[in-house]
This record gives sequence, structure tokens and C-alpha cells, in this order.
Amino acid sequence: MNYAELQTTIADFLNRNDLNDQIPTFIELAEARIRRDLRDRRQQVRAEAMVYAEYMTLPCDHVETIRVVVDGKILRLADKFNIERFEILGPVAFYRHYNDQLQFMPAPDPDLGARVVIEYTAEVTKCSADNPTNWLLEQSPDVYLYGSLIAAEGYLHDDTRIPLWAQAYSEAVTSLNGASDMAENSGSALRLQRHGIS
Repeated sequence: MNYAELQTTIADFLNRNDLNDQIPTFIELAEARIRRDLRDRRQQVRAEAMVYAEYMTLPCDHVETIRVVVDGKILRLADKFNIERFEILGPVAFYRHYNDQLQFMPAPDPDLGARVVIEYTAEVTKCSADNPTNWLLEQSPDVYLYGSLIAAEGYLHDDTRIPLWAQAYSEAVTSLNGASDMAENSGSALRLQRHGIS
């Protein structure tokens, strides 16, 4: 399914000729909801940068941090109640989120800098006339469809279909998140085998 086909399908479900101009807004609202609800392995992204200061602006599509690595070392998330303890010299060991930035503690050496790798969950690329599809719309159009139909609730006034659409949306997202978890954790884990006499 693509963006134009999605709009047509939404219009068919709504069965209201007076809402066609609002459908792109319904899709935008659905995408905002999807951003909050969906956590799929296909959203995982790596970004690398050299950092010479205490703060680094997060990527514009950042939703959730998975892991931060500085100069090959995995950082720990700082306890927000004990941040003052990190006013020390030494290699970067901790990070925290501050608005749309990462704060490193202690700060990297401004002369040497630090190589930062952020693994994070990125928002799904938004659809539009100029960007007619993305992996989610192609593989799980029901998430887009039911999310958009829920967004039309303000125009439908006590439509009995709204709870059904909300349930269908919730089930689609839950199923997609569950399938992603299973795929990400599929296969067999490495096991240490001991040989000889125990």
C-alpha cells in the first residue's frame, strides 16, 4: 500500500465525503501515535560522531536510546539524583538525556574529543505525496489505517466503529512489537561448554 491508496482506503472506511480534506491530518496524527507506541527492530539505527563538548544534540529522528558507546566503552545511564558526583576528570563513563541532547559525564577532553556511537530507535519515516511509502505502510498497513481512523474520532461523534478500530490498532501494534522481539531474539544463544573432568 502507498500513501494515495491509504487515503482512498481511509475514505472508504469513513464513508464520509466531507472528510477527504482532513485525511492527510488523520494520517499525521496516526504517525504521531505510532511514534509513541511502536518499537520494532527495523527502527534501530546507529549514528557516529566525534564529540568535543559535554553535550551532543540527538539525531532529529531519535525516539529512544538503546546504547551509547564512547571510544569503544559502553556508557551507563547516570542516576539523575547523583549527577553532581560526576564533576571529575577522566574518560567519559556516564550519560544522561537533557532535552534533545545527550550529556556526557565527565565531559570529553575538548582537545582530543571522543568517538561516540549511539544506537537508538528512530521514528518511522513519515509518508506524504513526496514520500509515498515506508516499510511500515508496505508491511503493516493496518497500523496506519486503524491509527488514522482513530484520529478521525473528533469528526465522527459517537460512531460505534471507533472502539473496534482502537482495538484493531492496539492488536496490530502489539502483534508487530511482539513479532519484532521474537525475531530479534531468535536463534540460539552462545553457551560456554566445559570439557574434561568437572
